[in-house]
Amino acid sequence: MNGQIYKAFRVSFTEAWYQLSKAEQDRLLGKVRDAIEKVGGKSIALCDSSWSSEEWLAFGLEVYPDMAAAKKHTELLAELNWFRYCKSSTLLGTPVTM
Repeated sequence: MNGQIYKAFRVSFTEAWYQLSKAEQDRLLGKVRDAIEKVGGKSIALCDSSWSSEEWLAFGLEVYPDMAAAKKHTELLAELNWFRYCKSSTLLGTPVTM
């Protein structure tokens, strides 16, 4: 698939996340930020929803240059064991002109 890919996501942390020290959490979040930059992606928004949802603590929107970059980003997150520390729900899509 050619063209930009947008990823909307919702995320909450697992018990494994809360077992990490603050320094370990910060280090892991830094690696997650590095992973999106490595594939040419960009975080457009990250929002705190903990005040309005018991299930999802945050949600956000990211953009990738193409499907290969979005796929590679997921692979990099898996290498970091990111999905051990959070549960998420994602939706990929392409821009629509109205």
